[in-house]
Amino acid sequence: MTESPRAQAAFLARLRHILDAISSLHRGNTGSVSRFSGNESRGQYAFSNGGGDHAVLMWDERGLVALEFDHGSADSEFGSPLSERTPERLFKRAPQSLAALVSDVCAWGERLGTHAVWIDAAEKRGRSPTDGKLLEPFFGTVEEALHGDGDREGWVDPGLSRAHGETALALAVASRHGTHVVDAAEQEALLSTPPGRSHSVTTKNVTAVVTMLADAGVEWRGAVEAAARAGERVQRARQESDTDRGFALLEAVDRSDVQGVRDLLREGANIEKRSEPGQFKGAAGCSETPLLLAARTGHVELVKILLDHGADANARTGGYTPLSRAIRRGGVEMCRLLVEHGADPTFSPDGSPGDLLVEAGERQNLEVIRFLLDAGCPLPPPAHRKGLALLAQEQKDAELAARLLGGDEGA
Repeated sequence: MTESPRAQAAFLARLRHILDAISSLHRGNTGSVSRFSGNESRGQYAFSNGGGDHAVLMWDERGLVALEFDHGSADSEFGSPLSERTPERLFKRAPQSLAALVSDVCAWGERLGTHAVWIDAAEKRGRSPTDGKLLEPFFGTVEEALHGDGDREGWVDPGLSRAHGETALALAVASRHGTHVVDAAEQEALLSTPPGRSHSVTTKNVTAVVTMLADAGVEWRGAVEAAARAGERVQRARQESDTDRGFALLEAVDRSDVQGVRDLLREGANIEKRSEPGQFKGAAGCSETPLLLAARTGHVELVKILLDHGADANARTGGYTPLSRAIRRGGVEMCRLLVEHGADPTFSPDGSPGDLLVEAGERQNLEVIRFLLDAGCPLPPPAHRKGLALLAQEQKDAELAARLLGGDEGA
């Protein structure tokens, strides 16, 4: 029997939500928007791609409506004027039979719309004349949704394995017509560590994900205990392989154990050991040295100890250096320590001059901005420079504003 477009879209909403739950389990992004409720006859699903774009789908016996939306200031990103991007305008060609659903979906968010799709009770599909990037996968095949179609990436998180996608599909199918209890094989698949990453499942992650899965009709019993056992196995294996004591040093830094760090360095622990991707909370999947980890957590004393023992002040991970981490978390004292030990204030993660100044400006830290200028950090492009100068003017620092503006005409 051929699946109706409306039922297929509702099923794909369930699948996407389960995939988001599995991603949250391993990446820790449990605060992201992914909310599913209902079943294939009546329900709704709302989600975000993490980049500021959101979408919501609602369906019942009258049909299905879906809206993609973004913030009102993003007019340059779309071909239609702002006046045409009110949610109601995007649905102006939808049939009257869907009016109540359209009203509900338009009231869901307060942002301007970018794209709308609808399916009526006769399974006839319509759409707004705008282009959308989030909704189209809900109206294609399962394979295209999971793994892409050549022009569009699939839903399976690059940080997950293909097996995770297959597990999500199996759970989505099993929970379509009633609650499904996760079995032993599915539990093992859910907890399996993605390729190239460290085991990063935490009690907090698991607790949030159990709720997410339950919303989609998947009951995961004993999840917290199973995750704890899996974590213990990984930890034992890591300790057994830690012949250079580098992992022990990283863990001491992570728990802010100053004396433990001193003792391990005295014993010759590998000061440039790289963590496994995702080993520590907040690393965003990056592999870190002890110094990068200490700078990210804003621990000035540990940064000084590691630098005094010869840690590389210019180590890089994911476009970050200890100095860029310090600007985000540590303030001017940590920045000064790093530069005194050889950190390069001219480094730019993406090649744009003055990136570090822009970073400091985003944190409204004039003391760090002034220090970076004195250390030789190049000025950013004029648009960013004027923004930094405005910040200085707002904080009554005319001298710094003049330095930032330099010789710009008409500034």
